[in-house]
Formats: sequence, C-alpha cells, structure tokens
Amino acid sequence: MLYSVNNYKLEPMPFKGIDGKEKDLENLIVENLQQLSCDEFSLMPIFQERQWQKEPDIVALDCKGNLVIFELKRYCADEDATLQIIRYAQEYGQMTYFELENEYKKYKGKAEILLSEAHRDAFQLEERLSPEVFNRKQRLIIIGNSSNEKLIKAVEYWRVQGLDIDFIPYRFYEIGKETYFEFFTKPYDEHLNPADRKGIIFDSNKSYDDDEICI
Repeated sequence: MLYSVNNYKLEPMPFKGIDGKEKDLENLIVENLQQLSCDEFSLMPIFQERQWQKEPDIVALDCKGNLVIFELKRYCADEDATLQIIRYAQEYGQMTYFELENEYKKYKGKAEILLSEAHRDAFQLEERLSPEVFNRKQRLIIIGNSSNEKLIKAVEYWRVQGLDIDFIPYRFYEIGKETYFEFFTKPYDEHLNPADRKGIIFDSNKSYDDDEICI
C-alpha cells in the first residue's frame, strides 16, 4: 500500500485498474513475468488467451515443468474468478506434454520449436525434462487490483481442500504525471481499494499551506 504523508499522519492513496483493456494488463504481465516472479518461483509463459476463445489469460511453466494458470481481472476480482480458473485447471491440467507443445508452437508461431528445449534454455537446466514430467501439478493464480471478502474466503476454502490457488493483487498509481505499477509477493497488505471505502478523509489543508502533502 502507498501512503501520502501529512503532519506525520499516513493516508492510503487510492489506486486504479490499467488504462486500457484487460488484454493490455495481460501483455504487461507476460512481457515482464520473469521480473515479477521471485527467484524461487520463476516462470516461463507458454501461451496466452486468444480472441473469442474460452482460455486462461496466461499459462506458464515453472522450472519443474508444472503448469501455472493465471486469471486476470482488470479491476476487482470476485468469488466467481475461483470457479472460472478451476474450470481451466480441469481442462488444461489433463493436457499431455505434446498438447502443451502444440499450444506453445502456435503461441510462438514456430512449428519446429520444441517445448522441452525452450524450457531447458529458459531455466538454464543441464538437460531437458522428459515429457512425462511436464504438467504433473498445477498452480492457479488470480490477479486483480483489489478483491472482495468472498473471493478471499473462496481461495482459503480451496487451499484447505488441497488446491494450489492464490490471489495476487496489482495496483496502478498516478503521481504527478507518472504512472507507477505495484505487484505483490506474499506477505502483502490489505487488498481493498481505499477509493471504494466510506470514511476516507481527504486533507483540505492545502488551501492554507501549499507545502502540505494531500491525496
């Protein structure tokens, strides 16, 4: 969370979704997935959602060949996102290595490319993983700039049931004429957008003192 400072008091700054379409957020994350991933959870994207297709927004592999499925929401993610991403997990979790490779070839537009070789090079492995190692496990990640309580409860419920699912918030801030992007790894703070809350008090002291920092 980003705060403004006024007389030693902190006020949370409201954040927003991306200026553009959900596809713009998807492309931003895919293009920077390595940078946004932590060292222990580095990822390799293998395909993205195509127009008019019921597909996950992003599908990636980790260094062990496990599948990571992303469902992105431009603004607030609600509990329906869990059902949506679980449907994708049911479908894509049953894919063989060769089916994943075909999707990767279409994504890259290269019929001769081998997924196992690309995976080896991406993670700097000594050898390629064998086909049967790929897609043994799946991890599900919902991304939104905020969430509601029902989503958090739904994610916690499925995690207790043994499903590897999580919610990761992102935020865009406008400060001056610059746009800033914030992406979280756990532990992170509260997900609710302060702009949507009642009772946020905006500092009006700027009328009397131009040096004051206000929201």
